[in-house]
Amino acid sequence: MELSDERKSELLDLVAREIKRRRMEAPAIMFLEMHKPLSFLAGSALHLLSPLLELGFRRSDIQDVGNLLEDRNNVEELIRRIEHDPP
Repeated sequence: MELSDERKSELLDLVAREIKRRRMEAPAIMFLEMHKPLSFLAGSALHLLSPLLELGFRRSDIQDVGNLLEDRNNVEELIRRIEHDPP
C-alpha cells in the first residue's frame, strides 16, 4: 500500500521525534545504517509483530511504519531527520 507524501512525512517526524525523546539517536542510526539492505524485511517484520506491538501503538501506525520502512529511500530520510532536524 502506497502512503501519501504527507503521511510519510508525518510518520518520519513521529519516529524521529520518539527516537530523540528517548535519546537513542546513535543506536538508532547505527541500527538503520547496518540494516538498510534489509529494509524490506524490517518492514515486513513489523507487519508480523503487529499483534504484539498493538499493546502500545495504534494498528494503523504500525502498518504505515511497516510500509514506510520497506523502501530504502525512506530509511535514508529517517536517518537524515534523526541527524539534522531539531528535537
